[in-house]
Amino acid sequence: MNFIKKYWLGICSVLAIAISGFFLCANECSIKKHPELSKLLPVIENINEFSEKMNREMSEASACLEGILMPENILNPEKLLESKKLLAIYADKLNGFQKGYFEEINLTRSELKKAFAENGKMKKHLLLGFEKSIKTTNELMKEFFQVEKESAQRIAAIINFFSERNGLFWESEGTLVFENEEDLNIFNQLNQNFYDSCQKEELIVSKIEKHRQSAIEKLDQFRSP
Repeated sequence: MNFIKKYWLGICSVLAIAISGFFLCANECSIKKHPELSKLLPVIENINEFSEKMNREMSEASACLEGILMPENILNPEKLLESKKLLAIYADKLNGFQKGYFEEINLTRSELKKAFAENGKMKKHLLLGFEKSIKTTNELMKEFFQVEKESAQRIAAIINFFSERNGLFWESEGTLVFENEEDLNIFNQLNQNFYDSCQKEELIVSKIEKHRQSAIEKLDQFRSP
């Protein structure tokens, strides 16, 4: 699970850019013309704090899975049992992070409405910008959580496989050896399933980076005289 920290950092960058980028450029470029936009500052600060907090907590949550599929862990019955517990905890935290993300989106939307309650035209303009900027990010976040849950489930399937076959496999010169061919075939399929999940991870990261670059370019264009 070494990829989780790196990818989560990437998607949090998108979160910060896509949600607050519109507000930041509006604030920096139009605050003299529209002083009322200063009300966006607390909203922007809340979003950035939330993004940093989720990034930190997600990195801490995924750290416990480092090395979970190493031979020294899967060959140890006690480690296998511990791994099952860690995966269950991680799955619960993923659900919590996903719920927390969409709750923050709704909160930001409410804060915008409240901040500009007395200016219907400004509120409408900002909400339209918010919904447009957050649409793609929401889709990326949904895909991200789906892939992460799938990856965790496929790791759990590998852990369960080794738990059920304790004593029927061993390590020889860095390679796992199975007592019968059927177990080998099952393991190879489980390993392929996990590899497929890793490929999906790379795909979502590619989408995130493309979206991030697009957001930066649009922000630069907006700032241009």
